[in-house]
Amino acid sequence: MKKILLLIPILTGCAVGHVSPNVYAQPGRGTTIEKFTADDTHCRSISRTSIRSIDAIFLQCMYSKGHIVPGRPVAQPPQARNR
Repeated sequence: MKKILLLIPILTGCAVGHVSPNVYAQPGRGTTIEKFTADDTHCRSISRTSIRSIDAIFLQCMYSKGHIVPGRPVAQPPQARNR
């Protein structure tokens, strides 16, 4: 019995779930699906490096690239901002 109780903390410490944002963004105006997919992949990888605020980091990244995120005004495409 003692051996089983000692193994419980070890086994539960190894259980790690898949960490990924639980929110979605939509392509910004004038964005190709290829660009959106590349930005989505990039922002998801950045957000996974965070211990906290995975969703917030993903949304900030996507918004900064000109995509539509929930609760934010529609950003201008990056080309329009540089003019």
